[in-house]
Amino acid sequence: MASAAAILCALLLIAFVRAVVQRKTDPIYRIPTVGGSSAPLLSYRTAFNFLLHAKHLIQEGYSKYPIFKVAMFNQWIVVVSGAELNEELRRIPDEDMSFFEAAEELVQAKYTIAPERHESHLTAIRNQLTRNISLVLPDMIDEITTTLKELVPAKGDGKSPWNKWVAVPALESVRSIVMRTTNRIFVGLPLCRDPEYIEIVTTYLDGVMKGCAILFLLPGFLKPFVGPILPWVKRSIRRLYPVLAPTVKERIRQLEEHKKTSEDLTMWTLEEMADFKQRDPIEILTQCTLSSNAVALHTTSLTMAHALYDLAAHPEYIKPLREEIESAIKQEGWTKAAMGKMWKVDSFLKESSRVHGVTVFSLMRKAVRDLTLSNGTSIPAGCFVTATTTSTHMDGELYDRPEAFEPFRFSDKRAQENEKTKNHFVTTSSGFLLFGHGKHACPGRFFAASQLKLILIITVLSYDIKFADGKRPENELMATTIFPSRSAKMMFRLRQDAPVAL
Repeated sequence: MASAAAILCALLLIAFVRAVVQRKTDPIYRIPTVGGSSAPLLSYRTAFNFLLHAKHLIQEGYSKYPIFKVAMFNQWIVVVSGAELNEELRRIPDEDMSFFEAAEELVQAKYTIAPERHESHLTAIRNQLTRNISLVLPDMIDEITTTLKELVPAKGDGKSPWNKWVAVPALESVRSIVMRTTNRIFVGLPLCRDPEYIEIVTTYLDGVMKGCAILFLLPGFLKPFVGPILPWVKRSIRRLYPVLAPTVKERIRQLEEHKKTSEDLTMWTLEEMADFKQRDPIEILTQCTLSSNAVALHTTSLTMAHALYDLAAHPEYIKPLREEIESAIKQEGWTKAAMGKMWKVDSFLKESSRVHGVTVFSLMRKAVRDLTLSNGTSIPAGCFVTATTTSTHMDGELYDRPEAFEPFRFSDKRAQENEKTKNHFVTTSSGFLLFGHGKHACPGRFFAASQLKLILIITVLSYDIKFADGKRPENELMATTIFPSRSAKMMFRLRQDAPVAL
């Protein structure tokens, strides 16, 4: 017994000495810490503090330091402050700072999202999905309109069939609209409306969140052991395979017979696959469909919900939005060209995203080798470095009155500066990081932006909306994610004087 106690004490002493030596030699400990102590063991308390107060602590560090670090349970995250360092981080070559290694290690995508990453699928998103937005606009319009009618039934008092307000669960309804519309373009009709398909994807998304949360709390050396036993991805692939199979087989038949009638991401991915006859295309498309939903639905749903919450809290902006939308559609019809003329719609979405955001981090990278930033800060190999979305978007050097919600901030700038792209919603910059920035910016952002605009356009044209008490519910922070209130209800009333037919 005594010898066992002696061995334990010796091991603890060795660990303590190692930690002390590491603190003296590792450059990570020369970077200021926000949220608590960086001392051994105490750093876990710092990590717990960050888990509860991430947005506040990031803002504190941003205000005090050009570069600082925050604690996670298994590593430090170094955060750069300001547009200049954001741009420097964006420019560092992949061989020095890796986007993919950071993404893989942080979320353990092969365990929480899909076992493989298929380049043909990414190419289809980056090229064909973006190129064919005009082609799929009618499908998106149809799906948004249909889903809204199902979620918001018209109610009247006998005098009129539509003059009563209807309360709907806000975030849940937005998720349904985004889910249906996204999958209309991913897998097409009738599958996008199939209850079993929707249930499988919804359950999978819940599993992604659970898996990421579990691995987030584990030390790095345990992740490769725990990750493979997480059940949700494997179960979802197994369940979706037979449901998706008829759709994939039909797309393959169209390709082989040169009678292509379907235009969706499933078809485009098959077109990009050089080896779909050698490998099981159903297995590949099952993984691709699930991973696409994991990436697309979360961010798009939260962004859309934030925007609709802002509109419901500020109904005075409905009129100028309607006027712009009606004018553009009258001139161009329901086309991409009409959407291009809707500067206020574009600005409203961008400003809502700037003020609220969906996560505190952006431009996450992992140092592949030791390097030194322009201000002299040493970054050791293996360290994670990121910019901050929320604090960048609230930087007074980048935005006038950054705390104010000014929905036409960016459309006014476009008019004043007579520019065509700099202030667009989809345009990334070192000062606007919703979609990332640079070569690794979200490849699906053009599709996502079109979808968000259409949901806002159709909602504004078809309904009056408000909150019952006129106030926007407070956002909810879960670790590094910013949710609009998950319990809020929005009031909808079918518009009586809509001049534009859907």
